[in-house]
Amino acid sequence: MIDLNAKSCLDDKKGTGLAACIVELGFPRGFIRTNRSWSEVISSGTLDKEYFVKEVQKMNFVPFIGAADFASNTAEATTQESANGLLRTIRNGKPMMDFTYWKGYPFHKIASSYNSYANGDVILVFENAILVVESLAGDTISGFKLGMQNASTFSFNDGTNGEQVTVGIQLQDENEFNLRGQIITNETLGFNVGEDLPSIIDSVITLETPSVGTALNASIVAETNSAFNIKGLLASNFRIIIEGAAEAPASVTYSDVTNKYVFVTTTTLSSTDTVQIELYDSDESLNVAVVEDQLYNGISAVGTVS
Repeated sequence: MIDLNAKSCLDDKKGTGLAACIVELGFPRGFIRTNRSWSEVISSGTLDKEYFVKEVQKMNFVPFIGAADFASNTAEATTQESANGLLRTIRNGKPMMDFTYWKGYPFHKIASSYNSYANGDVILVFENAILVVESLAGDTISGFKLGMQNASTFSFNDGTNGEQVTVGIQLQDENEFNLRGQIITNETLGFNVGEDLPSIIDSVITLETPSVGTALNASIVAETNSAFNIKGLLASNFRIIIEGAAEAPASVTYSDVTNKYVFVTTTTLSSTDTVQIELYDSDESLNVAVVEDQLYNGISAVGTVS
């Protein structure tokens, strides 16, 4: 049977009572931008620190966390008033939030590279929990549909306020936010997302002109701070690309004197061979290396053996 002109007036109506112990989100700490395709099955999925770090490594999650300040800029509901003073809601404002970060100009450039519209979803991150969306069927969770994401023009130190970056986001669907949001506490996750989730650090790998043989030398620094030498990387964190073919290095050592890595290749380099060094995770086949809970990516320019 097809029900015509049918609408249930009871759907989604909830009881107004609360249990003795309620979940409080705490101060907003930012958001995680996710691929729009990301979701997790509630009944069988596992969300913990290892899961989140792996999603960041895969670049499915991009953390914008560590906000120092927050403002809700959601527009007031648009209403219509009748001649005798009655009001009805025409539409609610789309949720709009501004997160302010005390992270300087390098972070501003990073944040600005993500300025876009309808190009992903977001998990909202708070002091005590994260906020996600439950599907209409109630079997999966995902991020809120992201509309605009925009990093405002960088704010310099004006003598009263220090340097800061403000990133605004707007959610596309107010019903997702108002009716289908679900809280997952830090206790449930087993870690504090707002404090302990690493982001990928872009690295600059500078390869010295290679010579015939098996030795390569390279310095590795953070792109956002060329004075920050990245240490602690192992042979398992790299691959060497010789004439377009990738191989694992035979060994990798770091010199505290020169602040450079010394690589020994498996293949002997010949004159005119082309060589690149790339940070890599061979276990996951990803060009993002994990070192003590920190994530790095980067690839050198092509060097030619002389």
